[in-house]
Amino acid sequence: MVSGMYSPEDRGSGKTTPFPGAEWFKSYPTSPIITAMGKRLVAEGCNKYSIGPGPKWTGADQASYKCWQEKLGYTGVDADGWPGDKSWNELRVPSTRDEDANNDVAVVFWIKAFIPLNVAGVTRAYPKDSSKMMINGIPIIGDCFLTDQRGFSSASDAKSRMHSQAWVWVNPNGYRWSQRHYCDETTEVDCEDGDVEGRKTQNNDNMAFKVLKGSSTRVVLEFQAAQNNPLVTGSPDIDLIGTLTVDRVDQFVEFVGKVDEFPAFEAYVSINGGSPRTIARLGPKPGAGPESLFGSANRSLRGSVNF
Repeated sequence: MVSGMYSPEDRGSGKTTPFPGAEWFKSYPTSPIITAMGKRLVAEGCNKYSIGPGPKWTGADQASYKCWQEKLGYTGVDADGWPGDKSWNELRVPSTRDEDANNDVAVVFWIKAFIPLNVAGVTRAYPKDSSKMMINGIPIIGDCFLTDQRGFSSASDAKSRMHSQAWVWVNPNGYRWSQRHYCDETTEVDCEDGDVEGRKTQNNDNMAFKVLKGSSTRVVLEFQAAQNNPLVTGSPDIDLIGTLTVDRVDQFVEFVGKVDEFPAFEAYVSINGGSPRTIARLGPKPGAGPESLFGSANRSLRGSVNF
């Protein structure tokens, strides 16, 4: 909730740092952006630092940002200290030297595997809540499991089985990048009465980007991710592979990859703090369910956007 009572200090019309994305901060980054943010927070009267501010995101940064959110009128879960795009834009963090070169590009890319709310012939109603759906596990080795209860979504925090995200900055002086990977909780339920039989969150051990090529004009990251159902020992992996290309000169972002026949997959990009743009979306192959996960990725998932 926002009351809109506070008027931030006038920072003029100088160049500011685009919002890096909510998940970037949760990767506990080290960046001059964090120092610049901290200095702005101190200037706005939100100084929770004993030493600093500095380039590493810490609890003091989160406490100071929480103060800023409260000054803007946010309350409750909206004032948790994690930056959001609206409060960030109000703060007007000045560009750092790394972000201030001419023709610089800041890209946030994310890709997800998720189980849709409705999959013909695969999902069925959850006995305890008719608005939710579940799927049968693989015969013999699994019971039923809740879906991610959604369709395609460009929200970076939309629930999924697997989420991988990369931040890439490219300018005439070079490039840098970071990454984050996680899985949302899996819920096992009884197929007949819907009782919850287990909850567990898979780790991110087999999910990673790595640099294939990097320069001041183009960055190419190789991507590979594979994870299974954490509640079913020996269950097959959901597989995603591909390459992400960010080209500053030719001005495009492209992903070329392969995925399994199940579940659904989606990829998006935000460029220079802009709204999410769709790279690719692909639903489950008709008739495919969890049993189709045995084997490697065999469906094309690719797309590109220009800027």
